[in-house]
Amino acid sequence: MNIKLLAAAPLLTMLAACSSLTAQPPQLTGRTLVWSDSPVAAVTPSITFHTNNDISGTSGCNLLTGQVQFDGTKVDFSRIGSTKRLCSPEEMSVEATFLDHLANTTDLVADG
Repeated sequence: MNIKLLAAAPLLTMLAACSSLTAQPPQLTGRTLVWSDSPVAAVTPSITFHTNNDISGTSGCNLLTGQVQFDGTKVDFSRIGSTKRLCSPEEMSVEATFLDHLANTTDLVADG
């Protein structure tokens, strides 16, 4: 299953408004989302989804943990904490970009 993070999804919003079915969040418990678009191939942030909307993973340099909130396909990653290790500039750059993407993610769509 491919998981896609969508920061801005006006098309999905329009499609959801036209749909007569109630949108359900993707079933993610036990699955790991790996950021495949990392600008540094050796640094691959990931998030594992656990029961009760708990998440854990790595943001490229630091470990992260927290909770994700779902409302249909809408998602909120604002309840995340992480360790505060200092890493290489490349790793810190990937981490900053990844955490920024998470903070701006509004929809989570399972593809496949």
